[in-house]
Amino acid sequence: MATLINKDKIKKHALYLLLPLVGLIFSSYTISHHYSTKMQSGETYRCNINATFNCDAVANSPYSELFNVPLGIYGAAYFLLLLVLLGIGLSNTKSAHEHALAYTYANITGTGVSLLLGVISHLNIKAYCITCIGVYCVCFLQTLLLIVQRRQFVFKGSIKDLIQGVSTAALVVAAVIAIHSFTKPVMPVQQQTQATTEQTLKTVQLPINKSRYVGNGEDYRFGSDTAKVKVVEFVDFQCPSCKRLDQNLSELKKQFGERVLFVFKNFPLDKKCNKTMKHAGHPLACEIATLARCAGEAGKFWPYHDLAFAEQEQAKTASPVSWAKQIGLSDQQIETCKSSAWIIEKIKEDVELGIDVGVQGTPALFINGRLFANAHNLAALRTEIERLLADAQD
Repeated sequence: MATLINKDKIKKHALYLLLPLVGLIFSSYTISHHYSTKMQSGETYRCNINATFNCDAVANSPYSELFNVPLGIYGAAYFLLLLVLLGIGLSNTKSAHEHALAYTYANITGTGVSLLLGVISHLNIKAYCITCIGVYCVCFLQTLLLIVQRRQFVFKGSIKDLIQGVSTAALVVAAVIAIHSFTKPVMPVQQQTQATTEQTLKTVQLPINKSRYVGNGEDYRFGSDTAKVKVVEFVDFQCPSCKRLDQNLSELKKQFGERVLFVFKNFPLDKKCNKTMKHAGHPLACEIATLARCAGEAGKFWPYHDLAFAEQEQAKTASPVSWAKQIGLSDQQIETCKSSAWIIEKIKEDVELGIDVGVQGTPALFINGRLFANAHNLAALRTEIERLLADAQD
């Protein structure tokens, strides 16, 4: 039984092969970005255009994985299985009909899933991933091509025919997921700020401004200024990895209280206030840092800090000012503070200090002047702080 009425015509249509290959490229990019965002901090991707079109926001959402597998893996498996199904469907094997039939319905399924994910991005995440949109477009184009060329394909077949083709598709997906399970990172990789062993062993001097009248202003901090253990973080409020680090530090603040001094310093990955950035980076990072310090002038830095991280995924252009108002700042306080040159100068001062001590990305965490190489590991952080506290008592 023939499935493709005109195999020669299909074979000559390069789009049938080209589109899945383009889909594979997009999917591979999303996989790379996913793990960079989840495991590696500090790298800024060009798909972060603004707060709305921001692949970091999508990758950091709970919808970026299914059964702990990045959606990009499923995308790569999907486009690979399309190539396999089409290849067998165009062959002269006995199962050509069944696999061509599965190819047809796989295309339709891919379009349906793309629509669903697009709705989730719009309604739940409220942000869009450019490469994900690329995947959706590929799926739509494949289905459109299928409809235009429908006379070349058979859309009808028995359940038994469909099951055989679907079985092959399931094996392809299972194989890709199995390969991923053996090759995926199993722990946070070292960050750009922790590139060499020599750097993590070096102790640097990190001045802590303890008064608003020193330099361009105080460093906001938690704990006792006389604590023997000092934890200094260089942070970007739009950095998903910084949010995860903050969750760890929140636990440590509860545990150690006044025995440890936690110090916040700015390192926005935004070229408006960070000269190391070659492109836009996180477009709201400098403004959020500015409003956070404005909140600090009113004694409300930490409430603003917590709100900015809590609302990170939903951040829009108006969010920095909106958060300031939510914690009680007036329009006059906000405008007066934003126009104060020394506010942005303090942020740039933090960035300069970070550059001087080797910070290249965020978050960068220093414990007693030494860069800590496993900042996302709560147990490792706790152990290191306990060790230093014990040493201080000897």
